[in-house]
Amino acid sequence: IWGCEFAERVAQPGYLEDGAQVEMEEARVVSDVVYVIDNTSKTRALFELNKGSNVRPDIDVNAKVAQPDRRVPFPNMVCIADGPSDVPVFSVVNQFGGRTFAVYKPGASAEFKQANLLQQQDRVDSIGPADYRPGSPASLWIEHAVHEIAERIMYERDLEVGRRVGPPPQHVPS
Repeated sequence: IWGCEFAERVAQPGYLEDGAQVEMEEARVVSDVVYVIDNTSKTRALFELNKGSNVRPDIDVNAKVAQPDRRVPFPNMVCIADGPSDVPVFSVVNQFGGRTFAVYKPGASAEFKQANLLQQQDRVDSIGPADYRPGSPASLWIEHAVHEIAERIMYERDLEVGRRVGPPPQHVPS
């Protein structure tokens, strides 16, 4: 899961000095945006996840990494997003066999129209309201996509193990 980060309270300069603690108010309200992923950085973020450079600082996002060595292969990715700035990400994920889902605000006709157009143009696998409660269309689609990916991973692993297992010894006729 990758997206924006928010601050509920901004720490003042020197807050770590002398063991000072930042006290949090009981009512937590977002006060600042700490990190935003925009349309330019979204594709880069995909490759950071794919190559593992987001968790391994020794791997640069621009380094050449062989497909079998990539941390999260594109076919194992599920991309859920809501707008035109996500089209490049949808394109990359689709191109490499991942799953894509465009969401829209429930009841928002213009947003539905936009998401529907993405589906008509084969830019996303499916669309649904941005409602992730159990049993909702988005929740069911996500569960189904993850299940399909897991089944494929197990199938491919079983095939690979089958290829690597050597034949058993046989009785030699005398």
